[in-house]
Amino acid sequence: MKKANKYGEKVERVRIIKRVVIAYPFTKWFSKPQMVLKKGQHFGIDAKRFAQQLRNEAGERGVKIALKVYGKYIALTVWDRVTGYSQGNK
Repeated sequence: MKKANKYGEKVERVRIIKRVVIAYPFTKWFSKPQMVLKKGQHFGIDAKRFAQQLRNEAGERGVKIALKVYGKYIALTVWDRVTGYSQGNK
């Protein structure tokens, strides 16, 4: 059963961080070819720490991603393992 996180997004997986339950819609984010995530809108911790969480989650799901951290923004690009191109460039 999908639940909404504190940002109002539907989520499938819940992570427990410092005894606080925070849920992020990783499946939704990884299904888009490119996306910009903003602190306060999509996540609530330091951008560099959240980028590492994205890398860990992508690895667990077998998804190849590229990340760039710009202050409080994270640019997320999801790559297709078959073609080697961004999913948006098929």
